[in-house]
Formats: sequence, structure tokens, C-alpha cells
Amino acid sequence: MKKNIILLLLLSLTLCACSSTSSTNNSPTPSDISPSPVESTPVSEMSIPAPSETNVPVKAVLTEQEIYDFELLRSDWTKEKMGELGLNKEVNDGGGETYFSNELVKYIYFDYIEETTPAVVDVFGECVGPRGISIGDTFDDVMALFPQDEDWRSNANGVFYGQFDKYKERPIGFSGYVSTDENGDKEITFTTDKSPWMRIFFQGDVVTHYTIYLIRRD
Repeated sequence: MKKNIILLLLLSLTLCACSSTSSTNNSPTPSDISPSPVESTPVSEMSIPAPSETNVPVKAVLTEQEIYDFELLRSDWTKEKMGELGLNKEVNDGGGETYFSNELVKYIYFDYIEETTPAVVDVFGECVGPRGISIGDTFDDVMALFPQDEDWRSNANGVFYGQFDKYKERPIGFSGYVSTDENGDKEITFTTDKSPWMRIFFQGDVVTHYTIYLIRRD
């Protein structure tokens, strides 16, 4: 009987020892419970969003294509087509000109030349013109859209990009220059290689209208 009791005690001790060992082996070690290291990305490899180009001005010379892309230009419209559109028609017999106009724009035809399409387009209404220029824009806003290779105020001919023939007193090729009238109001002229070309008129440094010329400068 005593032997049986002793055997039971030994068996019980053995089971307790096994249970303790198993529990120790299955317990997490400090390395198991420490947080995983966070992988840091070098600043040079981080994804940086590209700047929005919504309001980024285009610092390039004004091209013929930009002018021809102006939706109200109607550079290939004849007088007959203008009449069909329902524009107001005026004839200046003394000046040899015919006008078609509405509240936004006036198309001027030179009756004394062979061309059957507009020679001049004068815009004075609320619409977006070449390079996004609109009536009411400030002088500084307009100038900010174009290259400033020179300070127009210190240039003898008001040129801020391009070249000017001082002997013939006219620009050469693609150019932009500022002139002022007797009242101090400014005009900006943009020329292309031959035609078209464009002039913007200001009063109190605010755009009042702009004119596109579809005829050669020479």
C-alpha cells in the first residue's frame, strides 16, 4: 500500500515538472513581443506630388497658332457668312471698310483689297482670348504670361522680348513691346514672323480691349 502511494506521488511530481517545462518553452521571448521595426523611406525616395499646372503662366513667346486658335477669330469667314450669322453690319464707304459686330467683337473688312476675309478683329467683350487674356486683366497679369528678357522701361523701344529694328522703327519676327500714349495709358504689341499679330490696350493699367490683325505688317 505504501509503495502504491509513493509511486503515485512520484508520478504526480513528474507530471508537474513536464507541465512547467512545456509552459516555459512556449512562453514568448522578449524578442517575440518587441514591436517590429518600422521601415523608414529616405526623403529622396518619397513620392512628392507634382505641382499643379492649373495657374502656371506660360513663359513663351506668342505664336501664330495661339492666335489662330482663338475661337472668335473667324479668320476664314466671308462677308456673306457673317451676314448669315446675324451680326450687325455697317459700311464705311469713305474708308472702304465693312464692319460686322455684336456685343463681344467687331470684324473689319478692307473693301479696297482682294481679301474676302476679315483684316482686323477687335475684341471688347467678356471672353477668353489668346494666352487666356481677358478684358479687365491688369497690365502686370498680362506681362507675367510672357518672357521678360529685358526691362521694357529701360529699353528704348519698350521691348521685353525679341528684337527691334531701330532704323526701320519696327520689330523683327517674334517680339513683345510696350508703348504709351499721351495720357500715359499703355499698349502691348505682340508680333509674329509675318501675320497675324496682336495689340492689347490698357486704361489705368487694365485691359479695355485687344485687336488682332490678320494682315501682314509690311
